[in-house]
Amino acid sequence: MFDMSLLQYGDLLVYSGGNPLSWAIKVKTWSSASHVEIYTADNVSIGANKGGLKGRRFEEKHLYAVLRPAQPVDLQKAYAYWKTVEGQGYDTFGLLAFFRLGSGAKNKQICSEFCTNFYRAGGFDPFGPHCPSYNVSPSMFLTNNDFTWVWSKKEDKQ
Repeated sequence: MFDMSLLQYGDLLVYSGGNPLSWAIKVKTWSSASHVEIYTADNVSIGANKGGLKGRRFEEKHLYAVLRPAQPVDLQKAYAYWKTVEGQGYDTFGLLAFFRLGSGAKNKQICSEFCTNFYRAGGFDPFGPHCPSYNVSPSMFLTNNDFTWVWSKKEDKQ
């Protein structure tokens, strides 16, 4: 059972969903990760999903891992960025950019794009300035050394 007390504001929540889109993302990236969000506090996470960019109640279902930035993040600045994009639509067409078939929209985002931009707004750039945020996949967070693993479903089963 997942222990909520492990979570801190700014943690990255990595999910491994089971729907067809999640499956396609996992196959494309050879990974278990299909979705990412940012934990804020009070059992709330923020991110981009089919309903757009919004906050929602934290869900443990399909949670695969919790990662924490290993470098400082100015969460006040990152949250200020969130407030400027909250309510934007989900960039369904932008998923093609993730598959390297286009580029993201200016006023919509996918989950990993939003999380990358959130951290960048807080002064932490996990992928460097030459990696467009719309090309970041959920799996790229799992292999990034600028994050520490707080929890993983694999370890929880052992």
